[in-house]
Amino acid sequence: MKISLLIITGFLALAQGKPEVTLFPPFQLVYVGDEIHLNCKDSSGPVKWYFNGVQQNETEPTLRIPTATPASSGVYACEKGERSEEKNVTVLDSLPPASLSIKMGFPVMSGGDGVVVELTVDDGLADWWCVIARGTDPRNVTVNRSKRDMFTNENYTVTLHVDLNHADRAVVWCVKNSTTQRSNAIILKKTDSMVVLEPPVSPALEGESLVLRCVVWGNGRIDQVTFYKDNREIRMSKDPNFTISNVTQADKADYSCQADYTFSTLHPNAAVHTKKSDPQPLRVIGFRPPRASLSVRNDNLTCSCPKCPEKAQFHWYYRDSAHEHGEKLTSSPPGKTMTVTDKEKEYACRAVWDDGMSLMSQYRAAEPVFHAAGLIVVVLVILLGLIITAVVCWRKRRTGGITVGGEKKKKKKGKLDGGVDGGYEATKVGPEGKEEGGGYETLKQTEKAKEYEEETV
Repeated sequence: MKISLLIITGFLALAQGKPEVTLFPPFQLVYVGDEIHLNCKDSSGPVKWYFNGVQQNETEPTLRIPTATPASSGVYACEKGERSEEKNVTVLDSLPPASLSIKMGFPVMSGGDGVVVELTVDDGLADWWCVIARGTDPRNVTVNRSKRDMFTNENYTVTLHVDLNHADRAVVWCVKNSTTQRSNAIILKKTDSMVVLEPPVSPALEGESLVLRCVVWGNGRIDQVTFYKDNREIRMSKDPNFTISNVTQADKADYSCQADYTFSTLHPNAAVHTKKSDPQPLRVIGFRPPRASLSVRNDNLTCSCPKCPEKAQFHWYYRDSAHEHGEKLTSSPPGKTMTVTDKEKEYACRAVWDDGMSLMSQYRAAEPVFHAAGLIVVVLVILLGLIITAVVCWRKRRTGGITVGGEKKKKKKGKLDGGVDGGYEATKVGPEGKEEGGGYETLKQTEKAKEYEEETV
């Protein structure tokens, strides 16, 4: 009987086969911030997982890594009767070379809804295409074939509509044919609640700020919102936005919100409803991808990225009142430096290479240009004015005197030959301008002056 049981067990093991570790989504390259699942293929029930040869606590057939970092790089294996072949995973410490964002809609939606996503590729869209994986089955991956005429090198951005098609979850990303280049992935989720907490599409970076929004389907008017972190109340207010100004690892949690709302636009006496959203995870990256740095010297901008590969090119972007979120500067070829021609705009840059790109630099405006020639002209004009003023004053002092009746008389200065003072002493002037007592009265000579005259006679 025991021998029969051993034989049956051996046959079952052979039928089951050796397990295999597969990656979902089926990325050829993994980047910082990716959410990836490692599946122990053809296994059910508890399994053993190994990372770099060390057994892990996880026993589910799927090993989930919600936010990949360079620390996630290594060798993975699973064991179900037999140990699988090793699966090598390398997490690149940069962003993918293409950007995928939500142009319209929210990442959390009802089952029949969809979103409009925007793909941006700085080098052009030729040979790019987008895929969507609904659910967690690697076989359920379809290609979005809409707007294929837009995928040319003449265009570097395109919008596409994608939906859940009643799945609970979907992952959208774009790839370039016959290469390993791809965009970041966007995760879409289904909800049945009227109230939704909208998390960031991409993981939050430590040290930066983010906003969590509480939304009511149908544009309901929100009167009061309560935010929760891991089911613990953290704030109650009328503001549907919750801002975290300086993200840290302590902010990594499941967030939800409860809203009191009405549809007063439909009826002025509409009833007040109170609903709570599904919890949504906030993913936080402690490891920061390299960021480009922008320096400004008058009209000249210089981009640098010391932590980026030497073969990286530098692409330029601008923003103004009509493009608040920034646009690629197509008029400027890739290069480390650029000369500003429009000072009404702000500029930024980033480093881009074959399989990655850096974070974008801060936007900055050109500095006012210092013109030395103009300053010299201003100084010379000021000096000339001062010289003219000094000459005029000097001439007045030499030719000036006291005017009586429109005639100018020179002031007697100094003393007489004998040292006697000479001159005039002003008398009091009447109200009509007539002189009282003769206008000017000759100063009386001193006795010494009389003696002088007598001696000269």
